[in-house]
Amino acid sequence: MRENSKESSRVTLGGLAELLERGGEAPFILGKQPSCTDILVGGWLRMSSKTVPAGECEEICGGYEWVFRRLHAARQQRFGDVK
Repeated sequence: MRENSKESSRVTLGGLAELLERGGEAPFILGKQPSCTDILVGGWLRMSSKTVPAGECEEICGGYEWVFRRLHAARQQRFGDVK
């Protein structure tokens, strides 16, 4: 069951990461303008980073971890730290 959940997350995050990569240097899906999707994805990633073991988070993010770190940094800069 857990492996199915991790695989589903990997596939979903891979698709989102590809959308984020299309923006080039811009951190958000729409480029420089954050969208609701960026807020939701960023919130989910933040929650996951606090609740899922670190090794599993890296495994789920696969080779796209840098994309999500860039999104997180941009959200932090734009909206501050939400706890």
